[in-house]
Amino acid sequence: MSEILSNTRLDREQRSLLDVMISSGDLVLQLINVIIDLSKVESGVMKLEATKFRPREVVKHVIHTAAASLQKILTSEGHIADDVPIDQPPQVPETTVWIRFDVYDTGIENALPTLFKQVSADHARKYGGTGLGLAICKHLIKTRISKI
Repeated sequence: MSEILSNTRLDREQRSLLDVMISSGDLVLQLINVIIDLSKVESGVMKLEATKFRPREVVKHVIHTAAASLQKILTSEGHIADDVPIDQPPQVPETTVWIRFDVYDTGIENALPTLFKQVSADHARKYGGTGLGLAICKHLIKTRISKI
């Protein structure tokens, strides 16, 4: 409905209200999807499937499509730190390549095992998030016999 409305002539105030409506709808949809994912993870329905992919292309796509979210997700400063020396051209063998991602939760609570925990409504409005992201990651990682 909001998409249809966005294709009509609106004055400045109406456009502003429509933007709020669209943004709020997107947030509700994201929350619903996160809760569905959590339910799948906890019930063992969500399976991780090993597929070939190009990490560089995935990261490039994420950066271009969700730069602001990526900054919030990866680090509080918005940069990725790596410990890979780049003094020689990379040589990638045609075998398995292991990639290590280090994620540090610098949130106020640092309560990774606690699902859906936010400090207060003020903090939720200021920083966003559902309190489920890293908890879902933890469950998914455990299914792969790893740790977070």
